[in-house]
Amino acid sequence: MSINWKIADMERQITQGSNSNVVTFLHWVCTANVDDESASSMGKLKVTLGSGKFVAYENITEEMAIQWAKDGLGSDTVEKIEASVTSRVNELTNPTIAKGVSW
Repeated sequence: MSINWKIADMERQITQGSNSNVVTFLHWVCTANVDDESASSMGKLKVTLGSGKFVAYENITEEMAIQWAKDGLGSDTVEKIEASVTSRVNELTNPTIAKGVSW
């Protein structure tokens, strides 16, 4: 099983003070994959500069944005999200519930 985090989109304010293209929201996706099955969770997180150093939009990498998202969510929430997608993909690969009609 693999768990992957991606940034699907970033919203930015064109001008904020003396800075340009300031990222204000991250749209994240966390996906668990097993064989041909996958389960995902997604969300939107407000980004604040806080005590961090401003990074120019063109210098932001996906790895940086993923770390910002995880930091913003907090380790407990990240663990819950990863546990949720893991549980859902496990249910797809080893179902405990079946649906259908008998006729």
